[in-house]
Amino acid sequence: MVSYDRWVSDVIHKSSASEEGAASDEVIDNSSAVDAVVKKVPETVAPKRNARADGGLLHRVHLDPATGFGIFVPGLFVMALGGAMTWHWIFNIGSGIMLGGMTWVVAAIMLTALQQWSERKRSTGQAVSAS
Repeated sequence: MVSYDRWVSDVIHKSSASEEGAASDEVIDNSSAVDAVVKKVPETVAPKRNARADGGLLHRVHLDPATGFGIFVPGLFVMALGGAMTWHWIFNIGSGIMLGGMTWVVAAIMLTALQQWSERKRSTGQAVSAS
């Protein structure tokens, strides 16, 4: 994975090389230009380095509830198929798939709520009521 500074340096290198007609393998020292670009980029595009390093595992794990719904819906169809055909073991498999999907959704929502609560607590520097 290419670091952000390296990517900006490559972009500046390519634009300056095309402007001057220089060879593409020419090395240009653009450290001050990179710093100027990084300072101008909004925080949403270039987040602070190690902004969540002190958050631990809570901020490194990101579950998407849509994935849980993507597991839930096929489980629903398998369950419906098993119920319509009176295949009880297929119905049970579908129920298990559905429960797995809903467990994923609940875990994703819970984790997101904990992350937001932790961010609020850290930004205010005090305890936050769980309301």
